[in-house]
Amino acid sequence: MKIRKADLNDLPELIRLNQNDFDEIKDWSSLSQKEKWSIGLWWVDIELLSWYFNSLIESKGGIIVIEDTDKIIGQLDYSISFDFTNKFEGTRLHIVWLIIDKNYRGKGHAKNLINYLTTTYDFPIWVEAEDEKSDNLYKKIGKQIEEISNWELSIFDYNQINLPKLMEIEHSSLKQISKIFNKYERIIGRYYTPTHDTYQLINGHLVSEFIWGDTEEAKVIKMNYKSIELYAILTQYPRIFIHPTFNKDDFSQALNIIFGLIFDIGFDHIFIQIYNSSKINKSMLENSCKQIIQSDPIYQLN
Repeated sequence: MKIRKADLNDLPELIRLNQNDFDEIKDWSSLSQKEKWSIGLWWVDIELLSWYFNSLIESKGGIIVIEDTDKIIGQLDYSISFDFTNKFEGTRLHIVWLIIDKNYRGKGHAKNLINYLTTTYDFPIWVEAEDEKSDNLYKKIGKQIEEISNWELSIFDYNQINLPKLMEIEHSSLKQISKIFNKYERIIGRYYTPTHDTYQLINGHLVSEFIWGDTEEAKVIKMNYKSIELYAILTQYPRIFIHPTFNKDDFSQALNIIFGLIFDIGFDHIFIQIYNSSKINKSMLENSCKQIIQSDPIYQLN
């Protein structure tokens, strides 16, 4: 068995590896790119997969593979980024995707890929366990450090408040978001690592058309209100970056305004992902958000 970094020439093999887990999808070649994305099969499209691969490289990550002779039998995608939460501040590596060929599972290959990362990089390695099988694996080799919860807000449940006095809102840009990582905490919108996520948002029509809520172009605002100083990316899956010193009541009001701006774009549902926090959870409930699935644990593997 050999472990190495993947390159663009490996993408057809990666499609084959992942497709084996979707035997029920017999004929995807005739689907449009948008149809592939809508049913979760964006990765079978070479153009979309190439864009995704390059976004990992741009965020100082990539894909490593494990081979049996010349056949790729496992894949691990990762990204590296500066980030800070209530429990962590610094540069970390985040595992985005991990898969082993069905015929090679239960033989330690997933652990071998993870060990490759731990011996190659000195950064803390984080991963989200999204199902029972992955949770059992990561629980054995790591420790839980955070927990992610997923929320939803329907336009029919939304109760808009009047714009508070002294609240200032101005338009900003996605490029500005890429400059604020060391000053602002990403409090809402935990997708991969911040650098990887922002690169995806900034680069290419593929993001606008397929990835983040089918918006033509992500709208960005900067908001100042009392203790609040934040940037918000207004998509169906919002991201909010906030200066860490803020009052929860001020934030709840600011969040209500942001939700209203997103609904004004034309969406009827908003999906929110956060690190579990009593302060933020309360703001979700105050704005009629509902937790839609159980929380996913985040493990540190080294």
